[in-house]
Amino acid sequence: MGFGEFRAPEGSLEDYVSGAGIAARYEALTGQATTAREVAARAQGGAQVALNLLQTAGEALGDALADLAAVLDPERIIIGGGWGAADTPLASTAHAVYARRTGRRADSARLVPALLGQRSGLLGGGAAGIRALTQTGSGCVDSARIHWS
Repeated sequence: MGFGEFRAPEGSLEDYVSGAGIAARYEALTGQATTAREVAARAQGGAQVALNLLQTAGEALGDALADLAAVLDPERIIIGGGWGAADTPLASTAHAVYARRTGRRADSARLVPALLGQRSGLLGGGAAGIRALTQTGSGCVDSARIHWS
């Protein structure tokens, strides 16, 4: 599920929490163009602006995940992409906010990192596309010749 439709304190959740969104917010606050990976490194190094930025993003993500869990009641929520696999203030804050919001329920959904890490969305999308092509009988893809490495 993408987060483009979810609202955040500034725009959509995707714009607020994604790597590109983190970098853009950091640049808007500091005037320095950088990457989300560098923002995370600066936060780990003690830069307060970077730390606050990741924590506010984590709060928004944790709230959104808690809302999803309340409505959909899943067994688990799998977190993919770079933030799902990273040990950052964004991830730890998201987990803490989610736990606070869902802690009253003994059977609340567990947050689980995607096994394929940052590549999970890409590989899942590719697999879904191949499955759709091979199941429609369109003849566009010969499933016997697809080799996974």
